Amino acid sequence: MSTNQAPPTRAQARQRVKAMQAAQAAEERRRQQAVRVVVAVVVIAVIVGLGVLWQMQRSMVKAGAAPQAVTRTADGIVVGDAKDAPQVDVWEDFQCPHCKTFEAASGEKLMKLAAGGKARVVYHTLAFLGPESQRAANAAACAVDAGKFPEYHATLFNNQPIEGTGGFTNEDLVKLGKNVGITDDAFAQCVNSGKYNQWVKDQTEKNSVKWEIYGTPTLYIQGVRVTRNPLEEQLPSEVDVFDPAALTKAVESYRGKPMAPAPNPSMTPLQPLQ
Repeated sequence: MSTNQAPPTRAQARQRVKAMQAAQAAEERRRQQAVRVVVAVVVIAVIVGLGVLWQMQRSMVKAGAAPQAVTRTADGIVVGDAKDAPQVDVWEDFQCPHCKTFEAASGEKLMKLAAGGKARVVYHTLAFLGPESQRAANAAACAVDAGKFPEYHATLFNNQPIEGTGGFTNEDLVKLGKNVGITDDAFAQCVNSGKYNQWVKDQTEKNSVKWEIYGTPTLYIQGVRVTRNPLEEQLPSEVDVFDPAALTKAVESYRGKPMAPAPNPSMTPLQPLQ
């Protein structure tokens, strides 16, 4: 025996429609709420991302800021003008492969320390390895006059020729200057005339003797040698200068300490190649 279900009354139909509408409205509210949550998360992520990007750019600009001053003195090329900061002396030859390795590892860090007033870096550009080194060191001094020493110093090592192969011609050195924005004819004249050849010779034959330089790179911090010379098995003050973090820590440790006097030469220093 079957029974027929009575059709819903108008009141029941209206109630069902209202229930469906209420369910749809609730679903729409949930959907909109989910959208708002997603949008909020995206907005927050964008804001945070922009903040991080801004901070990174700010740090990069700060880190890459040019040092306050670069001057050429009788003792070397001084980068940075913080008088109370530890002095780092770098003895180098632009043809020296180990110097190139040092520059790649810690050169940028030294420039940043100078730019931030945390170090006063003195570069002694020597010509131990022949006429190519002489020409490059002279050109580096010319770059000081052009206001581009940090950039030119880096590009010399980045374009280091094989030692003793006749590289670093005057033509090459002028082109490298143009690569870092030196377009003044005075720079080319300075390079071609060997304007600072005697200054380079004094660095190589006199100042290096005074400070017992037997190889490159050699580093001093506040007058204390922190790299071993080829004849030493150990050095109490030695620092791994090829590690930027170790070098930075060492520089900071010398803050406030007095400058040590130059040593008394005990051996015949390296002689320049002819």
